[in-house]
Amino acid sequence: MRATKTKSKKFETWTKWMAAVLSLFAFLQTAAPAAQAQNPVVPAAAQTQSLEVAPTAQTPNLVVASLATASSHTSQNQPIIPTAQTQKQVVVLGIDDTGSYALRSKAISISQQIIAQLQPGDVLYARRITDSSYGDKGHIFQVEIPQALGRPSNQMDRRAWLNYQASLKRVKLVKLQAMTKLSRLEPSRAKKTDIYGFVAAAAERFELEEQGGAEKLMIICSDMSDNVGRKVRPKLPEVKILVVGWQAGDDPAKSLRLKQYWTKQLTNHCDGQSIKFLPPEIKVRLRP
Repeated sequence: MRATKTKSKKFETWTKWMAAVLSLFAFLQTAAPAAQAQNPVVPAAAQTQSLEVAPTAQTPNLVVASLATASSHTSQNQPIIPTAQTQKQVVVLGIDDTGSYALRSKAISISQQIIAQLQPGDVLYARRITDSSYGDKGHIFQVEIPQALGRPSNQMDRRAWLNYQASLKRVKLVKLQAMTKLSRLEPSRAKKTDIYGFVAAAAERFELEEQGGAEKLMIICSDMSDNVGRKVRPKLPEVKILVVGWQAGDDPAKSLRLKQYWTKQLTNHCDGQSIKFLPPEIKVRLRP
């Protein structure tokens, strides 16, 4: 009799345990999709912040090393974003660093906004406009924006998403370093302005970037009052010219003559594609 009761209790316990296991299994099957729907993977692109504010803190080298390590473990199935999506741009940027240009701080801010708009694959040469703009002392830096990985198609591929986010951070880091360098640029206090020297230096940089069908932009932050007089007329085929942070002055007739003069020099004589003069309050857009 006791043996029968013992067997009955064991069977009852086993039955309850199996029912609990089956209930737990059924709960997990219904809870997993619901949890996935409530907590989807958030693309890193939606988390990126604007880079238009001038940075002040120095970026540690440790970040560079960690991002480089992460990018080295990229999945073979994760594509690189092709540059064909947006045409590559080669930008030669000149910042007037002379005493006659009163908008230097604004020019630095405009230049940082330009850097923030660069896309993967774009190249930018930053130079000073001084009394000797053609020489090596005019060079500030040259930066190429690294390629970014393609957005992962598999939402559950954690490694692919980490690599994707790391590549976006790498792009942001390169821009941040360039913008920081501009914010710390010491003024040269040059007494004269050599616009022609900058144009000659820019033409040589465009020649170096001739291959690949890139769009070429020469951007000048200046009052365009050349008083050095080293007149050269290098060719600027297919180069779009933007004079930004344009310091017009008080005399409209003088400003108009200056615009007409440089339009003739840079488009007629140098074969530039087009030229526009943008006052400091107009935002510069690299792409439509």
